[in-house]
Amino acid sequence: MSLKSWNQRVLEHLGVLAFFSLTFGMMVFPSVLYLALLTSIYTSWMPILYTIWVIYDYQSINTGWHMDTSKIKQWLIKLSIWKHFGSYFPAQVVKTHDLDPTKSYIFACHPHGVYALHIFSNIYFSQQFQELFPGIETIASTLPINFFLPIWREFLHIMGTISCDKKVVFRTLKKAKQGIALIIAVGGGKEFRYMQSGTTDLVLKTRKGFVRLALKTGTALVPVLGFGENELFDKVNHPIAKKVGYITNKLGKFEPPFFVGRWGLPIPKRFPLVTVVGKPIPVEQIDNPTPEQIDALHQTYVKALEQLYQDNKDKYDKHRKHELRIVA
Repeated sequence: MSLKSWNQRVLEHLGVLAFFSLTFGMMVFPSVLYLALLTSIYTSWMPILYTIWVIYDYQSINTGWHMDTSKIKQWLIKLSIWKHFGSYFPAQVVKTHDLDPTKSYIFACHPHGVYALHIFSNIYFSQQFQELFPGIETIASTLPINFFLPIWREFLHIMGTISCDKKVVFRTLKKAKQGIALIIAVGGGKEFRYMQSGTTDLVLKTRKGFVRLALKTGTALVPVLGFGENELFDKVNHPIAKKVGYITNKLGKFEPPFFVGRWGLPIPKRFPLVTVVGKPIPVEQIDNPTPEQIDALHQTYVKALEQLYQDNKDKYDKHRKHELRIVA
């Protein structure tokens, strides 16, 4: 291996390290530090003050942060480390149709996998995406519980991330400026239950909230399909892991994934990660859509998603055990 290739490999691994430091590390370490400081009479004032701040800032979960952090977000996204992060897999965005920057969109993304890395590498932190879709600003949505984690909540606010609560996403789209793409991982954490190498098993049958949202706001739906997402990690099928998942799902509607990746560590395997952005489905705005109208648009969306898979499976899903399935 040449010195140039070796340097590139090092940069790619640093990119992966940077991503997991900003996600997994920032979710876990500040929470551990918070609890550790709370146990000492000499340092407990710090987490207490922070708790007061969180209570004061509680409504930001529903209304968005009080600061304009768009410039900070753009600076973070343009860091060269994310280019190396994408090169690790390697990552690729496939454009099938133009997106009008004077309109807004709902990006319905599949599958979720462990981290939904294809969303981060190919959309959220991707310079290629910005070049392919100029004028489109992406907004990610996540579980409300994330906004209760110390420091992590501030990072989410800086990145413009919003709660996936239906009232919050509705308000965001109603007041959104032109050229917004709201990212929704439709299957959510539940899809992790069905994750296996060589499969694209989706949770979609009962997921109709994003369709209702599109109808109520008149926002076009864009099917987004990630190939390679389920190849990055192996699921740990241990009885204890299943029991913990059951309890957390009951308590907070969240099922923590237990997984291993490269070298038996929580590091993703090297596998081509391709995100195909489909054709927008125009949606007529209806204030109070009926169940029949929701079902009709849901069926239209499912057909468009299945067609998107059929059009690209032989290019990007060559190692499949079976074709795309909607299992729940």
